[in-house]
Amino acid sequence: MGVLCSKEHHIAQEDVEEQAQAKDIDRRIAQESKAEKNVQKLLLLGAGESGKSTIFKQIKVLFQTGFDDMERRNYIPAIHANVYQSIKILHDASKEFAETEEENTSKYILHSENQVLGEKLSEIGSFSDLWPLTEECALNIQAVWKDPAIQATFLRASELQLPDCTQFFLDYVLRLAQPNYTPTQEDILYARVRTTGIVEIEFSPKEDAKKGEIYRLFDVGGQRNERRKWIHLFDGVTAVIFCAALSEYDQTLFEDESKNRMMEARELFDWILKVPWFQRTSFLLFLNKFDIFEKKVLKICKEEV
Repeated sequence: MGVLCSKEHHIAQEDVEEQAQAKDIDRRIAQESKAEKNVQKLLLLGAGESGKSTIFKQIKVLFQTGFDDMERRNYIPAIHANVYQSIKILHDASKEFAETEEENTSKYILHSENQVLGEKLSEIGSFSDLWPLTEECALNIQAVWKDPAIQATFLRASELQLPDCTQFFLDYVLRLAQPNYTPTQEDILYARVRTTGIVEIEFSPKEDAKKGEIYRLFDVGGQRNERRKWIHLFDGVTAVIFCAALSEYDQTLFEDESKNRMMEARELFDWILKVPWFQRTSFLLFLNKFDIFEKKVLKICKEEV
């Protein structure tokens, strides 16, 4: 009988522990459910190169702690890749313009000493794994960038698939090549890294933090081959932030050079508005890259005067 009582006591003790664990799990689920009620889900959508990821980074700077030293250093390979790819695109385009233009082709021909440097840099830019930017390479890039033929080619940037960071990074290429270089906040905002997959960030502005409101912002790739992933995020969205770049009215898609970027953005926005999941969802339209648009318009106005 003593053994039986001991066994029953052991079973009763297990029941008590299981019940306590079950209550703890229920309590945590209830807390998480309550917390989720205060979470506003925001979705950043738009075509590729519309500036979505820059907005995402600006949110991190404005409403979080920004980028720590490790995060800043992690951007160095991307920034160096932007430099190599930009100078390669410009060099290759200048050669093409020199061969295909019917008039004034000489203005697209580099000085003889820069032609050798340009070929070498173009070859480096073709590699999938680009090596770190050295001071020697930076001096070569600066020489090619300042060549009148490259500057003439850059004036036709809208005809090329150049990243928006081209002028900024090439103007400061010597700084980017310093051995102790750590990207600044501005460098990171300019850095072009094509978004693949889904990234998210949580933030709460001061006035909303007092109310317990939290915003969860999702950024997704904008290229056509990335859009099939969007559907996984459509449920329970509080607001869609759609980005369209004003400056892209005279540019074509990276993935389809027969398609105007502004027209692609308009058609994509029209499709998003008709998605059944978003019938009760708020929409915010961000007309992005106004600074680049303004420079383009002023340049056109000066040429017409």
